[in-house]
Amino acid sequence: MVGKNQSYVRHINRKAIIRALMEENYSATMLAKKLSLSNASLSTILSGLVKDGYIKKIESQEKAGNCGRPPVYYTFNWECGYLMSIVLADYYATIVISDMRLNIMDNETIRVAKYDLSMICDLVLKAKQMTSNVKYKNIPLISINFAVPGRVNNVTSELQLSPQFDESIFGEGDSIAKLFKKQFGVPFTISNDVNLAGQGEVSFGLLKGFENGLLVYADEGLGGALVLNGELYTGNQGFSGEIGRMRGEFRGETQAIDEFVSLRVIKKTLSEKFNKKLHTADVIELYKTDEEVKRYVNETARCLGRTLKDIVELLDIPRIVLSGRVSKFGDDYLSIINKEVSGSINGAKVVCSVLGKDAIIYGALQKSVRAFVDRIK
Repeated sequence: MVGKNQSYVRHINRKAIIRALMEENYSATMLAKKLSLSNASLSTILSGLVKDGYIKKIESQEKAGNCGRPPVYYTFNWECGYLMSIVLADYYATIVISDMRLNIMDNETIRVAKYDLSMICDLVLKAKQMTSNVKYKNIPLISINFAVPGRVNNVTSELQLSPQFDESIFGEGDSIAKLFKKQFGVPFTISNDVNLAGQGEVSFGLLKGFENGLLVYADEGLGGALVLNGELYTGNQGFSGEIGRMRGEFRGETQAIDEFVSLRVIKKTLSEKFNKKLHTADVIELYKTDEEVKRYVNETARCLGRTLKDIVELLDIPRIVLSGRVSKFGDDYLSIINKEVSGSINGAKVVCSVLGKDAIIYGALQKSVRAFVDRIK
């Protein structure tokens, strides 16, 4: 039992050292003080991490007193591997390769007709093609994160059956994970795209520095990502943030607000009105030129604003970031939402994301880095 406990403590300390060195370079003395470790224990762990290639030594330019060699510092080995993120959104698939600093090294976007097993196979082939580049010859792929516009169970990491996806994806267990693991042999995770976007906004976007906030992703559907006490809150199984399921009233009808304010419903309603199939760009143009269309869309904005005000009143959050293509309706649409939300007791404000879809990519890559550290033994 003692040996097992010692092994567990060493495992925890190795991860703590790596996290510290990802933030800043330290000497052994500085690390021992920061992490409250004995010099003997720290020396053993540092030697092991250097041998494993996770960290490396660097010589400082500062002098050690009036004489002697400069002190040796340790730093995280940012060249120990690279990451891959695949994002499905609006029937496009974006494959991104980055280094451990989250610098994008390669990315490709392809149009997909349907979320089915054939599409997954095409993505595997494209990803294999990208990783075969000679510049990755001596650098290992560390992990792959797959971002999807559907429910993902936090406990099992499995994609839940969704009307957006063909049933072939769900055959024989988790078909997506099996395909990627077989071809790449690295850890593979599936994540909800809006939760990843929320993480991206917290780290690099307009939720940075806010202890509490909400990302609203309004596009074909309506979803959200909650930030509470500085952390992304995903709920018991990972299904939190489904604000589209909240009930609201629109033109005398009461049901889930996704059926009122999503682009899917707006396009369907206007397509029926004009008796022709309208795409998002068509609807946005009509919003600018047709007063009746503008009044209708603005009514949906009021519906969304009333729901967001209820969320603000419940959770006392000061900021909401609006993302997704509804933001293309512009300042008038946003001001109507804010007019509703401003009636809350804490004066919360809604702002449009500056990261857009990139928030999903950065959130996915950041999650891959965290997962990499968690897997270190």
